Amino acid sequence: MERKRTVIFLVVGILVLCSGMIGLVVKFSGNTRGPVGDGSTLTPRVGTCRNSSEPGTAAGFPETFGGRYAMCTGPHEVETYYVGRVDGSLSDTGADKEIGDTCRAEADKFLGGPLPTGKVATTSYLEENASHLAKRWFSCDIAEVGSTAATTLVSRTGTLRGALAGTGPMLIGCANATTDDFVFLADCATPHTAELAGLYTLREEVVPADGDARDRAVAPGCQKTVTDFLGWDQPTFEDSELIEGTFWGPTAEKVRAGDRVFQCFVTTLGDRKLVGSVRALGPRKVPVVA
Repeated sequence: MERKRTVIFLVVGILVLCSGMIGLVVKFSGNTRGPVGDGSTLTPRVGTCRNSSEPGTAAGFPETFGGRYAMCTGPHEVETYYVGRVDGSLSDTGADKEIGDTCRAEADKFLGGPLPTGKVATTSYLEENASHLAKRWFSCDIAEVGSTAATTLVSRTGTLRGALAGTGPMLIGCANATTDDFVFLADCATPHTAELAGLYTLREEVVPADGDARDRAVAPGCQKTVTDFLGWDQPTFEDSELIEGTFWGPTAEKVRAGDRVFQCFVTTLGDRKLVGSVRALGPRKVPVVA
């Protein structure tokens, strides 16, 4: 699995974070791909579930396809939601893009809503040691997670199919921000430091050369997403001494490969905590405590 990377950046003015405050931008962990072993003995099947680790633990996605199979109605961590074939004539880069595009599109259909709005993460596996490489299988796998970094999978019962359709507990609402993560909360009644404001999709014609270019391209769009969520105009947002905004999303490399959706968060300044949602806050007082 690809190692995660944290980028700290400074932005001012109309960017997501203003008044010289430092914001957090980190890589979204969905759609990473790990190797698999001998495809002749492990062939994925849609609708199967399994545990990724030893009993009593719930680390991140396993490095290889496999694990301890389980009934989806019983405790499990990982669910296979799509299995496809990739043309062996494709380069590694071409195969990665085809798998990533397919798994993201199929995840939205499987969940009934956009993948980045949910407390879920995905990974994919590609058959590496097949005797005939003309067409290798790949699997798209999903799990409930406790934070955006997805380093820990949540043991659950029941399928994730349709989990993001309408409203429900699997949608990301409020969270606590750390230096490199957003830890999800059950609701916004618990004091918290962040709330998902929405998603921003980077335009197809934008091809960032590096992380700084990605930040400059994404920041204005995410700031607009945050101000719309708050019901504020830009001057009100820039003048606030209580809350700001930041975003979490794919690296510049992942953007170039087709992953272009970023999560935009409202976050607090200093050590303050929000004690309610700030959706459509408008002229009301920001619900913060020291």
